[in-house]
Amino acid sequence: MHLLLFIGGALLRLYLMSNSFFKNLCDGTIFSTPLTSWSRVTEGYFLMQQGISPYEGDMVHESPLTLILYSFLIKYCEAWIPIIFILVDICTAHILMLTAQAFIKKQLLEQKARPPPAGGAAPLPVTEEQLQPTARLVAAVYLFNPCTAVSCAALSTAGLHQLPLALVFYTAVTGRWPACVACLGVSCYLDLYPAVLLVPLLALAADAGRSRLLTALGCAAVTGALLLLSAHGLGGWSFLRATYGFMLWTWDLSPNVGLFWYFFTEMFQHFESLFIATFQINAFIYAVPLTLRFRDRPVLVMFALLVLMVIFKSYPSVAEAGLYLALLPLWRPLAPYARYAFPVSCFYLSVTVLAPVMWTLWIHAGSANANFFFAVTLAYNAAQIFLVTDLLFAQLKRDHALRHGSNTEVDGKPAKLVLC
Repeated sequence: MHLLLFIGGALLRLYLMSNSFFKNLCDGTIFSTPLTSWSRVTEGYFLMQQGISPYEGDMVHESPLTLILYSFLIKYCEAWIPIIFILVDICTAHILMLTAQAFIKKQLLEQKARPPPAGGAAPLPVTEEQLQPTARLVAAVYLFNPCTAVSCAALSTAGLHQLPLALVFYTAVTGRWPACVACLGVSCYLDLYPAVLLVPLLALAADAGRSRLLTALGCAAVTGALLLLSAHGLGGWSFLRATYGFMLWTWDLSPNVGLFWYFFTEMFQHFESLFIATFQINAFIYAVPLTLRFRDRPVLVMFALLVLMVIFKSYPSVAEAGLYLALLPLWRPLAPYARYAFPVSCFYLSVTVLAPVMWTLWIHAGSANANFFFAVTLAYNAAQIFLVTDLLFAQLKRDHALRHGSNTEVDGKPAKLVLC
């Protein structure tokens, strides 16, 4: 069954790569951004072949080591590049499946060690029968999600960025601590925003009896070593402005599925610094309060921060949403306590249909304007906000039921627990 899933995901991507309709769809910034566009990678490769630093202009924003890797692939394995991208997605799906198996086994052990609730019926338990179906569902959601499949067909380098992030979750759940720290360091090198995951990982380190200081220093050491290698390979630090500076200051306001581009297109220039700082802080500020509130559930905090990272990063693409949507089945026990599952599902389905339609009407047909596409991106980000808040509230409700039972009474009468 697992093999059939992987073969089906690979065939779907091969079909999308060969279909002219989806090739035109892939041209939009829904599936690739200035940070993950393959056309910009090829531009960087051409500049390097001419002996010009790829970071002198304003086209290339990939990290130096990955740009060198892509240049090697273009030079020696150009015909195999689509296959390599597909294999990266297959590896990510396999890692997510292993993460799901390890996470459910961990939940089963915690459930056996937990005392029964004080009164009333217990919440729906996690069972061993859920292990393999949930793991397969996680892999299927990643492999057959339009977000990841079309992004892979567009040769978006976001797929490579997802691989170390998936490894962070897998190694955190399985307790492979040195590997977890190394994978997070690699993720921070590729993209600044995964640094927010360090806060719940420090809580997880304390629970596992590991040193929080060594964890933080290890992550910083891996990222620092990669930066030093990059500076050595390029003969300087000029890449910092074109990579991390570009992420932080958002100089390119080309449309994407994020919140930055439209807002700062309309912004008066002398207000830009204040509001850029405000927007960027939102990607990081929730890490500490969420970790403190859900101190005993660091993996849930990591998932919530992953969603918030996709919402508030400066250049998001729908490929990044594919990762957290694949992990969503891990929290199936919270489904009875969720309030907005149906509206959020409708939001996602509507956005999936309307986003490429509005993009085509605006850019190709010229019969719409930026407001149409931005309205879809607002709906998309609203859906993500409702998803993460509903999930966290559902966890609070389930925790209450675990402690006090599901049958709640007030003054001897049945009551319903509602968190507002």
